[in-house]
Amino acid sequence: MHCVQTVVSGPLSPDALLMLMLMLMPMPMPDEEKFQKLKSELLNHSDTHEWLEEEDVSELVRIACRKNIPTQVILACREACNSDSAFIHHLSGLVGKRMRRILAIDDEQDFLDLLKTSLEHGGKFSVATETDPFRALELVDDFRPDLCIVDMKMPEMDGHELIERIRQRSHLRTMPIIVLTGLLTDTNVEAVSKDHILYLSKPVVLKELIYCIEEHLTSFEKAQAK
Repeated sequence: MHCVQTVVSGPLSPDALLMLMLMLMPMPMPDEEKFQKLKSELLNHSDTHEWLEEEDVSELVRIACRKNIPTQVILACREACNSDSAFIHHLSGLVGKRMRRILAIDDEQDFLDLLKTSLEHGGKFSVATETDPFRALELVDDFRPDLCIVDMKMPEMDGHELIERIRQRSHLRTMPIIVLTGLLTDTNVEAVSKDHILYLSKPVVLKELIYCIEEHLTSFEKAQAK
């Protein structure tokens, strides 16, 4: 720690006062020092150290460090993933290096087209859509969504069964889901806090749905960090 001794014989000019303030301000921690500190904290909270030495992971952790993302959030992200590739995928989304992936399943194609156009317009989301729940189950493994939107009432399979099948995938067991339904019950509302499922009444206002997507993702990440 540096000590600065200053003798002032009269009123300071604005330039001199600014210079004095800059001298007394604590020096910012260099990026490399912040990265090493965060890396050390991660290693102290992890059973396996090899994953942190991967080049892709190190770069993402550096970005997370520059963005001041808490260590607990990164650890929660790691613990929620069952493979290194899944961790890299989700950490990339967390630091904003890739667009969030949204999978929407509804039997109304016009609604899906409008939703996809609206979400992708802002550049923050990559959206896949499907009208057939069975094809959606095939798509979910390859697309690896950060959030799913599910219509409760579909002819081939209802929303409850579809969600149950999606949640059988280990990497999607806690994924946030938004359910669109015409019937809201106390049971549904209770499920919001238990299973990261948010229920919205149909017909849904598109602007409200987009807002709920962003809020649901943010709430999920905060819950994972606790």
